[in-house]
Amino acid sequence: MSDNQLIITKDGSHSLFSQKHGVSYHSKYGAIQETQHVFINAGFQHKTPTTSLSILGIGFGTGLNAFMTFLESKKQEINVNYIGVEAYPLSMETINEFNFSEILKEEESAFQKMHELNWEKSHALNDHFQLTKMKMMIEDIDFKNQFDLIYFDAFGPGSQPELWEEPILQEMYDALRVDGVLTTYCAKGSVKRGLKKVGFTIEALPGPPGKREMTRATKMELPEIEIEGDNSKGGFINVDVFSKDQAAEPIKEAIQIIQEEISNGFLSIKFNTNKTGKTANVKILGIDGNVLLDKNIPVTPTAQNLDIQEISNGNYFVAIKFGDHIKTSLITKI
Repeated sequence: MSDNQLIITKDGSHSLFSQKHGVSYHSKYGAIQETQHVFINAGFQHKTPTTSLSILGIGFGTGLNAFMTFLESKKQEINVNYIGVEAYPLSMETINEFNFSEILKEEESAFQKMHELNWEKSHALNDHFQLTKMKMMIEDIDFKNQFDLIYFDAFGPGSQPELWEEPILQEMYDALRVDGVLTTYCAKGSVKRGLKKVGFTIEALPGPPGKREMTRATKMELPEIEIEGDNSKGGFINVDVFSKDQAAEPIKEAIQIIQEEISNGFLSIKFNTNKTGKTANVKILGIDGNVLLDKNIPVTPTAQNLDIQEISNGNYFVAIKFGDHIKTSLITKI
């Protein structure tokens, strides 16, 4: 008896319910709708226009993510190298039951062929789409700076929590090129914190039907920048940028930003120092280096909220100078 049960989701497309994990492969509100929203719109379309994309699919599963990416690449004439990772491939008997080709009005042979192709080999489905299926555990992935886009579509944290923890998220970060994107249906707080901890800049996006939010994470490395200014007026000279790979040396008067993600129009800053009666200079700079906020704030051990509602959404650098010490971080306002 199969561990998976065929189900019909609310948009009429099929999915599977896993008896083993107690969850379905797709949203019950619509398998095709979910893939279109989370992976095609928020991932593939987000990375275009471009002539080519290298995509890692975690996991391959029913093949719907790969199939809809194939259709999109053909429509837009974008060259795609797609690697799909799956530890437990589905049987052809199960594959033959799906109605994806019928609903998407595409030849049955293209979807069938994806599943019939040999594993561990690269295959050209047409002039624009190259597919490699890899039968392996997600924990065994070891790609480096190889992909523009990751579809992270593992079973949720409630059924497979180990796949959403820092070691795996670190593997995903390492697998992406700079400016690469990971997109997932999951919006759990612990997952978003884990993504940020390994180095991602994250966005909380509206979710597909039936889900309030989803997550898109971008690999943005902090550049080495210099911010010139007059020290007597709180300016910065030869600013050291501390990324996750280059941590600042521990110092007694170090500055800690307690909230990397700006929300509700405020940035919270906290100092892990007992000294008071001093001030720190806070600058917010755009990616182009332009100063958008320049403010002196008192040094206190309690959190302070800076009003930045006039600054538009996007990615920014926060540079804080306290005495001779300077700390910079990359933040995202959403």
